Amino acid sequence: STTGLEHGKPHPEIYLLAAQKLGIAPEDIVAIEDSVSGIAAAIAAGMSAVGLTAASHMGTCDIESLRAAGAHHIAADYESVAEWIELSI
Repeated sequence: STTGLEHGKPHPEIYLLAAQKLGIAPEDIVAIEDSVSGIAAAIAAGMSAVGLTAASHMGTCDIESLRAAGAHHIAADYESVAEWIELSI
């Protein structure tokens, strides 16, 4: 692989590697994703996951797919992400 990783999302490898390099436990990390495979990877890594729908390509069915993949919160913008994080800590 050109990324140096064996597995792509939805495998949690990229998130687990990032947590390890940051020296932060996965359960203390919030992943912000706009894809089902990204949400699935974050959840599999033991992280909280926010489904971000700010991109113009996101539709209603995508929002439901992010929820179904396990997103802990759906956010339309980064302000909503910040508010959710503040309420969660």
